[in-house]
Amino acid sequence: MRRVREFFARARVAVGEERRLAFGLPVVSAATALVMGTPENLQKKLFGPGAGAIFLVVDIVLLAVCAFLFMWFFIRVGMRLRPPDDPVPKPQKSDFHCRILDTIDEARNLNLNLVPRVFPTSVLPLQEVLKAQEINPRRLCALVETRTGNVVGWSSLWPVTVTAGREIECGRRADEGLTAKDLLPMSRNGTARYVVALSFAVLPEYRWGGRECLALKLGSFVIGHIIEEFLRTTGRSIRFVAVAYTPEGRRLCRHLGLQANGHFADYGPGAGKKPLFAGDVTIATLTRRLAGGPAT
Repeated sequence: MRRVREFFARARVAVGEERRLAFGLPVVSAATALVMGTPENLQKKLFGPGAGAIFLVVDIVLLAVCAFLFMWFFIRVGMRLRPPDDPVPKPQKSDFHCRILDTIDEARNLNLNLVPRVFPTSVLPLQEVLKAQEINPRRLCALVETRTGNVVGWSSLWPVTVTAGREIECGRRADEGLTAKDLLPMSRNGTARYVVALSFAVLPEYRWGGRECLALKLGSFVIGHIIEEFLRTTGRSIRFVAVAYTPEGRRLCRHLGLQANGHFADYGPGAGKKPLFAGDVTIATLTRRLAGGPAT
């Protein structure tokens, strides 16, 4: 009996979802019956001597339409009633993965070939990038296409001195003006008070990879990296500062629970002014964000 009830319940839902056909069927059927039931003398009175042939053609057309609608209705309802072949989808292996770029060559390739495609007006000098990579090789998060090994997205996180962090947060200094002297060494990642996100981007042609949102995938990895590399302990917090240069950057700022502080970074005529976001982040707030909840 349970299966019978379930069948009729699915049938009601299926018929309800095909309500346009369910409404059209009786309308066409009624029109067919009306035409076929019209008396012959009335046909001649309305359409003259050739009325019989006209009504015959109309009858045939309406019967054909009615038969087609009935068949289509029952096919559609039957398809909806059929249980799925595999109701539990099998997990699919992702075509992309995230990792840290910790070599000089990887930093050089990123700076020369990828950053200018998204941030043409705010590319750090190559020598500063290479020095920064030597000082702190745990600051570049990358989204990589598994098949080709190509980097298609990245985020550059700089743990900086308090002075540099405050100047950027207040808009007195552009983040593109950071130098290797402002960067803390890797050994001080766990004690940094300021972390500046210099970039967060996915190449335009990869902003959607199949069904997965690649910006969200990279953002989740960045959050995990912040927890592991910069926070480490439950009671600690850091001041996180970012310029929302790209749509992905704005989404990451909101995802981290950062707030626009009213200051802007001016990137010149090509890009204009971009809003600054800042906020204190902890393991608790970021863990909630990873779980899909609010930051506070």
